[in-house]
Amino acid sequence: MAVTRGEANLALCFEDVVPVLCAPLAEPWQPAQRVRAETGNIELLRTMLLLDDGADSGSDENRDTDLQRIESKLNVLLDLVARIFSVQVPLPTPIPLRLSASFVVVRGAGSVAPEQWVALEIYLHTKLPRCIHLLGKVTGDPDADGNVTIALEPLSQALQDLIEKFIFRQHRRMVAYQRRSPKA
Repeated sequence: MAVTRGEANLALCFEDVVPVLCAPLAEPWQPAQRVRAETGNIELLRTMLLLDDGADSGSDENRDTDLQRIESKLNVLLDLVARIFSVQVPLPTPIPLRLSASFVVVRGAGSVAPEQWVALEIYLHTKLPRCIHLLGKVTGDPDADGNVTIALEPLSQALQDLIEKFIFRQHRRMVAYQRRSPKA
């Protein structure tokens, strides 16, 4: 599947500067590797969305205060574990990323050539220092800013739905933040 730069600009995407590893491959993953990656990705995205559910529902006035206290304590524990983990296991260098369910655009992807297979490790959540693993193919030469577009191998419907849900929530959160922010 070829992704044009125009399509990459029109799609609803998650954009941020996050730790990303882009490793060139000689050939695509074997079926067993794809299954392992897909299973891990689904598990991680479900966990991330579950954590975000708690964060989003914090404004609900009907929530039980005891449940809110327990959730706050769990968030503190997650923060502490993530910080300890990040010191023990260094993450890849954060780079600009644009993610959709069909493509990824990264800046400074290293030495990748057009039509080359790449394995992507993308760390999307600060409290969960685990990455999603995606397989894709470089669609062309880097643009003037050094951005490389990578067409993702087709995802299962379950994984595609979870990625789209994650992207939509991040987009909704960004819109809400912009509405609350004072205009300069």
